Amino acid sequence: MEGKTEIFNYINSCDKCFAAFLDDTNHPEVLFIKYKKIYKDGLILGISQKDSKCFHILSNNNIAVTAWNNIKGYQLKGYPLSEGQENHKKVLENYKQHLEDIHGNLSTIQFVLYNIKEIYYVTPGVLAGKLVEMEVSPHHNQKHS
Repeated sequence: MEGKTEIFNYINSCDKCFAAFLDDTNHPEVLFIKYKKIYKDGLILGISQKDSKCFHILSNNNIAVTAWNNIKGYQLKGYPLSEGQENHKKVLENYKQHLEDIHGNLSTIQFVLYNIKEIYYVTPGVLAGKLVEMEVSPHHNQKHS
């Protein structure tokens, strides 16, 4: 079984990443995640601004993010952290600046810091669907709306 550092490094290296959630009318929505990076025990998500509108008006803030390469992958369950907190804003700005240095203008991408509550295996086999046993986030007891 892999440790937290190995799993987080693997997720950062994945080239496929999607977020799934229920919209305000309880219909499933799936969004392509253009950029992602584990930061401490949170996940920075970069999504198109047109998709970010439905991402931010969720009545059910529980979100599942699945990242994988080839056949191996993980699903992270959690919720977006409020943007109003100054330390979160700085983290998002720094990551966006780093990506703009590499890729150029990212004005059509919005970045969200996502709190990870749980991680599940999605790789086919005996562990598929099982919870990864580890303490994931120091924010897991914070109230979210």
